Amino acid sequence: KKKKEEEANATPAVTRLKKRMSATEQPSVIMEGDSAENSEDDSDDGEAAKAAEASKAAEEAKKEEEARIAAEKKAAEDKAAAEAKAKAEAAVKAKAEEEAEIASREKAAQEKAAQEKAAQEKATQEKAAQEKAAKEVKAAANADEAAKAAAAAEADIPPLPPTIATDASRSTYKYDELVQMKAKRSYPEGVDAAKLEMYLTDDDFQKVFA
Repeated sequence: KKKKEEEANATPAVTRLKKRMSATEQPSVIMEGDSAENSEDDSDDGEAAKAAEASKAAEEAKKEEEARIAAEKKAAEDKAAAEAKAKAEAAVKAKAEEEAEIASREKAAQEKAAQEKAAQEKATQEKAAQEKAAKEVKAAANADEAAKAAAAAEADIPPLPPTIATDASRSTYKYDELVQMKAKRSYPEGVDAAKLEMYLTDDDFQKVFA
């Protein structure tokens, strides 16, 4: 039983060696067995090295893949940030251009309104000047006509009798005499031009104001 426990705890190579020794194998055979066992150990070490290299390569490939993914993600983020920046700049530029266009239209509208107002004021002034000139011409024509009419009327009115202009003792006059005085604007002494009706004779006063 003790022997079996030792064999169970021993390494496979030792176990095989003991079996061979118990079978009274020749030393040369034992040496050959050692060489085979060494070859198996070397094979196991090679497989382990390959596995380690494969694991290392896989780890490096994983890191490279992660680095590639991170680089692509960063590139995508940089691209999105650049596009967002360009979009924001374009929006700001468009807004500035729109505001400038609105300001330009408002300025043009104000200038047009000012020009129209100035033209309207000028037209009003010209019209007023024309109307004033027309009134002056009309007034001059009327004055000329009035002067002509007055001259013609004066030429048609016979001269006042000397008694009307010189006789200050009279207190009444005939209607025709007072009319002549008014036309000539020449009144005897003591006659008030603003109250000529007071100097009418009783008969003429009745005729005029009846």
